[in-house]
Amino acid sequence: MRTLEEVQKIIRKAQQKEIDKWQSLRDKEPQIQKRARELAIRLGLEMKISDVEYRGDGKKATFYYTAEGRVDFRQLIKDM
Repeated sequence: MRTLEEVQKIIRKAQQKEIDKWQSLRDKEPQIQKRARELAIRLGLEMKISDVEYRGDGKKATFYYTAEGRVDFRQLIKDM
């Protein structure tokens, strides 16, 4: 498990191209969230997707959701 110091450690200042890429990804998040909501509805999933957050390099995204019970969203992940 990481300590608080390890998580907050700054390695280097971001380069402008990295900042631009991050901002571009941030701009896409609402579209991806809408698409995920539409897919969840089409798949009949009882969940509400509340936010989407891309990692800085754009290789992964985190989807935040709420649901009353357990939800099998494996097909949603495959479709995304």
